[in-house]
Amino acid sequence: MITGAALPTTPPQRREARAPRPAWSGLSHRSRGFTLLEVLAVVAVLAILGTIGWTYFSTDRTRATALVARANDVARALVQFKQDVSCYPATLSALYDRAQAQNTRCGVDGRAAWREPYLPRAQFTSTGNLSVADLVPGAEMSLVNQSGGPGQQWLLRVSGLPADLLNRVAETCNGGGNQTGRCVIAPAPGGAGGSFDLLFDETT
Repeated sequence: MITGAALPTTPPQRREARAPRPAWSGLSHRSRGFTLLEVLAVVAVLAILGTIGWTYFSTDRTRATALVARANDVARALVQFKQDVSCYPATLSALYDRAQAQNTRCGVDGRAAWREPYLPRAQFTSTGNLSVADLVPGAEMSLVNQSGGPGQQWLLRVSGLPADLLNRVAETCNGGGNQTGRCVIAPAPGGAGGSFDLLFDETT
């Protein structure tokens, strides 16, 4: 019987016992903080949102300033019309179109005393109101009068404005958020929008 040399045996290696892994150790090590890339991404998103918010606010403020300026221009044109014709027109379209000066608030035909266009070319509605759709889609300006002060108060009413824009008008025209002053803010029922009146003259 042929016998070979005994094969060397390798003693089994002892494996060191490991402590049980805590349940939370499976979480990524990144849970301890944010990476620089993540921080930059958050800053970029916040910057974009801030820019959008400021643009929206700035746009409303710009439009409010333009609306009040437009109303002041029309008010000056109305005062000039009254000086020439002796009373205010029935509609704002008479500030541009001589034919519309036939009808005035005092019943006088103003066409003979009408001198020149008191306003540059503008767009008017079918009822003779001044369209301000170039500033606010659907908005228009009209001449109204009411009892008050020494007799009659004459106002320009700008209607069809969103609620946020009315707040900016109050800040621009009255200073701060006052709802009354030279401009009287009139929110629509439900707060969906409204109008404002700009007082420009009082007559006895």
